[in-house]
This record gives sequence, C-alpha cells and structure tokens, in this order.
Amino acid sequence: MLPLSSNLITVADMYRRKAERLGGPPSFDRELAQDEAVLQGELRTHALASGLIIHLARVRDLQDMGSHNLLQPGIKATFLLEGQTRLGYGRNDYLLDSRKAPAVLLGLAEEDRFRRAWSRQRHEAKVCLTLSEQWLERLALCGESAGGVARFRREHLSECPWTPSASALEMARQLLLVPCLDAGLLDLYLESRCLPIVFELLERITGTLARPLSLSARQRQRIERLRQFLDSGEADGLSLQRIAAHNGFNVLDMQRLFRQAQGTTVFAYMKERRMQLARRALLEDGLPVALAADVAGFGNPANFATAFKRRFGISPSKIRP
Repeated sequence: MLPLSSNLITVADMYRRKAERLGGPPSFDRELAQDEAVLQGELRTHALASGLIIHLARVRDLQDMGSHNLLQPGIKATFLLEGQTRLGYGRNDYLLDSRKAPAVLLGLAEEDRFRRAWSRQRHEAKVCLTLSEQWLERLALCGESAGGVARFRREHLSECPWTPSASALEMARQLLLVPCLDAGLLDLYLESRCLPIVFELLERITGTLARPLSLSARQRQRIERLRQFLDSGEADGLSLQRIAAHNGFNVLDMQRLFRQAQGTTVFAYMKERRMQLARRALLEDGLPVALAADVAGFGNPANFATAFKRRFGISPSKIRP
C-alpha cells in the first residue's frame, strides 16, 4: 500500500488547486468553512508547458458529501492504483475499483461537469491525465492515428475501454511517489513517466495494437539507428520528445514502430539496458550496490535493490563476487 501522508487538505486548498489548473473552482453540496479539512493525504496538480495536465491523489475522505466543478475539453484518463471512487463526467457515472474496474478513458469535446461522491474514511490512490487541446494540436499525428484520435475528440463523452498495463501502473506509482526535485527536473521527471502511459492510451484509442503493420525497409533502418542511439548511452537522461526529435520521429510514431520492431517501448528498452549494465558491473567488476544503482539510473539504492530483485530474482548484494 502506498504511504498516506497525515497532511490535511482544507476547502481553501481545494479552491486554490482546482481553480488554478483544472477549469472552474469546486462546488460542494453543503456549506463548509474555508478552513475545514475535507481530505487527508496529498493532492497535487501539475500543468506542464506542453499542455499535459497531471492530477495525483493519495487521499482519504474526511466528509460525506458531493462536489462538482467544470472541466475543459480534452482526452481524460483516470485510473486507480488503490481503493475505490465514485465520479462522473457530464451525464456519465462511474464506480472505479482498483481490483475490478480501475480506469476510465474518455473524450470531452466541450466543457462539462466533473462530479465526485465523497465517503468518509474511503481511501484512494489515483492518477488523472488530461491531454488538453493544446497538447493534442502539438502532437501533429498523421495517417490512421490522426483519424482515430480526431474521431474520439469530436464525439463528446466518447469512451474507450482500457485496462492499464503493468507498465502503466508502475509509471503511475512513480508519479504518485515523485521525489523532491527543482521545477525543471520535476517537469522532466513527470513527463518521462507520463509519456509511456499516454502512448498506451493513444494506441488504445487508435486501435494500432489490433492492426499490426509490417515495417518497410526504411522504417527498419530508422528503428535500427534509433536502437543504436539508445545503446550508445547518449539518450540516457533525455525525454522521449528529445529522443524522437534527435532521430526524426514524433513521439507516437517512434513508440509505435519501436514496439513493433522490438516488442517493447523505448522507455522499457532503456530501463532494461541500464539494468543489464548494472548487473554486469556487479557480477564482473564487483561494483558497490550504490554505484550500480547510479548505473541503472536510480537515485535511491533501496529502490534499485527492489527493482533488481524483481527483475532478476536475486538481491544485487548477493551476486557480487
């Protein structure tokens, strides 16, 4: 279970957070004082310069009530890692359960109301991603991908069935456990964790997973050059956008073609490569675990040890000669 902060969130905090980034301020179905606590835990909203909006919640309800606020158009994906929540978009109502029906993926073609039912002591760990109109315009999709996303955006309250993959859930967990970073690094961290999820969402919307395409000779050459770039280590620390731009792709096409050729995403490939480098350094050079964590791209050796054991079935300290 993800840790729950003892921090208390008041009505005034809710007004400030909601009004700044998610559309209109919230309205509650009963009178509350500005300093009255309504949630325990952490509630954060990040609006990136690209137009991607990330809403993160690890909270426990302290009130029995309802609330609503106005949302701007865009594609929205909401999913739970823990707990339950009752919410609604426009005329549609949802009961999300992290064990059964954890996610909803829908499009808002126009402004509409978001609703939430509050239940005292109910706990949830939730990620909500909004692909704003600005973000979608900058994406510059082409071909079938563009058509699929455009159709989804045009139909108000359009829905697409989606169950987050294990990879998406891991990225979401890392979003909810974001480290303390300065503003520039924080945006980079958030975007690097969001883009694999966004790619999965857009794949689901466009249906490219259900329509495997053969790669042309030129596409295979481009993917091979990309793979060599990743293997060189030059891409370590770069965002997916910068990797794509360096290799002449947009992000969605890069991820789609790379997955088709390699059977995995760019991010997962880079992570596996660095884990293999760390494993080799431990086995062959006897590198200390803390330094091996740096090789694998982990700032925290304990997190590295957990990921290493999950991947290789043994603790890193036990494979050193």
